[in-house]
Amino acid sequence: MDIPSTILSEYFRSYRRTSFYHFLNQKRVKTFKEKVANDQHTHLDLLGITYESGFGSKATFNRAFKNLEGITPKEYRARAMEKKKV
Repeated sequence: MDIPSTILSEYFRSYRRTSFYHFLNQKRVKTFKEKVANDQHTHLDLLGITYESGFGSKATFNRAFKNLEGITPKEYRARAMEKKKV
């Protein structure tokens, strides 16, 4: 993008009221949730969906997910699967 990291960081702090990494994790968690809801990804386990969503670490993903959603990824997927049955 040819944007200095200091400028990018300032943009996120000033205009988005968040850090770049928090913003990125929000997008990745959103992607994870979309994949869980999509029947094309039922063959993947949580770790597979985690990596496909852009996370490179299970621990980072679990921490980010719990902070953003208030529940664990496993609980989220179980609830999503239950809703599909109804």
